[in-house]
Amino acid sequence: MAGSAILGVGLLYLLIGAMEVNAANILFSGLFGEGSHFLSQIPIAKSLTQKGHNITLLISEEFSHRAKNPAYSGYHFETFTISDHPGLIRRTTENSARVAFGKTTSVIQNMELLPASLFMTKEACRAVLSDTPLMDRLKDIDMIVFDLTWPCGIYMKSYLLRHMNASSIRVAVTSPMSPLQYLHEIAGSPFNPSYQPTFATGYSSSMSFTQRFGNVINWAIIHHLGKNRVFDCFSDLQKEFDLDSDLGMSSSFYYQTIDLYLMNIDFAVEFPFPLMPNVIAVGGLTSGPANHLSKDLEDFMNSSGEDGVILFSLGTSVSTFASTRSDLMEMFFDAFSRLPQKVIMQLKDSQRFKIPSNVKALPWIPQNDLLGHSKTRVFMFQGGNNGFQEALYHGVPLVVIPFQTDQPDVASRIVSRGLGVKLDKKLLSTDLIQQKLSEVIQNSSYSITAKRLSAIFRDRPLRPADRAAFWIEHVLKHGGKYMQSPSHELSFIQLYLIDVALFVTGIILVIFYLIYRTCKLCRRCCCRSKVVKSKKD
Repeated sequence: MAGSAILGVGLLYLLIGAMEVNAANILFSGLFGEGSHFLSQIPIAKSLTQKGHNITLLISEEFSHRAKNPAYSGYHFETFTISDHPGLIRRTTENSARVAFGKTTSVIQNMELLPASLFMTKEACRAVLSDTPLMDRLKDIDMIVFDLTWPCGIYMKSYLLRHMNASSIRVAVTSPMSPLQYLHEIAGSPFNPSYQPTFATGYSSSMSFTQRFGNVINWAIIHHLGKNRVFDCFSDLQKEFDLDSDLGMSSSFYYQTIDLYLMNIDFAVEFPFPLMPNVIAVGGLTSGPANHLSKDLEDFMNSSGEDGVILFSLGTSVSTFASTRSDLMEMFFDAFSRLPQKVIMQLKDSQRFKIPSNVKALPWIPQNDLLGHSKTRVFMFQGGNNGFQEALYHGVPLVVIPFQTDQPDVASRIVSRGLGVKLDKKLLSTDLIQQKLSEVIQNSSYSITAKRLSAIFRDRPLRPADRAAFWIEHVLKHGGKYMQSPSHELSFIQLYLIDVALFVTGIILVIFYLIYRTCKLCRRCCCRSKVVKSKKD
């Protein structure tokens, strides 16, 4: 018995030892420190901190207020400054918000905004790489977790390895948006435009012929033009900072450098498609149980009675529309004043407007906590991926007004799954806003569907942030090479089996040719036999 007990204890210690991971130094770079890109990384950082890892958050000095927020007191912050272009990030973001109200499609808007966006991201990366003291402080980093829309993490890795004598550095990518074909390409994960909608099209997986044609054009031409512009733009940094010679020249280098891809999606509402083992779905990063509201908010929610509350937000950047489109703001207020529900909304510069008595406007709202309140009846929003998944977690039906980037894609998932309705930004009116909100509140099918899909969404063995943290630790221990797709090691001809198709076609042609020659020879022999027979007769 004693021997068995000792053996059991020994096995337990071995198991615990095998489970332990040495504390690692992990750098998070969530697109400068603002908006959903930053916020979706924080839960992963928090989970890794609880596991004993040291987390550093790299942000722009334009958002240095993050470092003073008590909510982020457990992290070390590093800031960078774009000295030659002060305020560049805010100006670019505000311009993007203004363009969002244009009448062009999101695909066209993205192409219009691409030059300014590339300039901003390149200058931000140049500022980081030029800051030698900063790079020296980061030389002990074991892993870089960066946002897909800002590929500077790859350039930082190359710089640290070549110029700071850093040891091996793992790399993970986070994508806070709906599925992006660019990520599939660099990860070597299959992408089939016949049923996988391309970015910003707003298509579902069931496309008409016209939509499939447009989807293919967007995938084959627009996407690749944009991708090549990114590579060409950042290639200047390769020469300027003496980085790896092939850095930024093709997606193949990205594939060799990146170990792990974390996508903020969940197949409870996502259109099904295949993923390579190094691409992990971790949808719902910012969602979770609701915290208690402040007394002021709690009293407002409870005062709504049986009618309940409408939650309204257009996100971090688009919510600035009050300063440029006051006519739209008045339209929303007029619609809200006609409804029996109370409304909580995110609005900056609320003092400029005469706000209806049933509306409470705040510069910032605890969105996830309000969505989890029993009085919340519907969430009207711009189609941000984080807000979508927070509403899904709490089973709240939706009214979506997509403006830009991947918001039309989120809207297509909401409508396709029966979670709510979509409003066209070009057709907004007081009557339409009132009608759609009333429809979703009064038609119980939306609420029933939201609660059913919420149950699927929440039925997971690990929280999304813990799942992401697990895979980051796994890559730290074992690397991600073994999970990589071999697609980048194949040429275009090999990948799409063009050589095999040509070979099989050649064999078929040879067989048909031999059959033809055989038939022709048989015919000739038959004709000769007939001639000989006729001569004998």
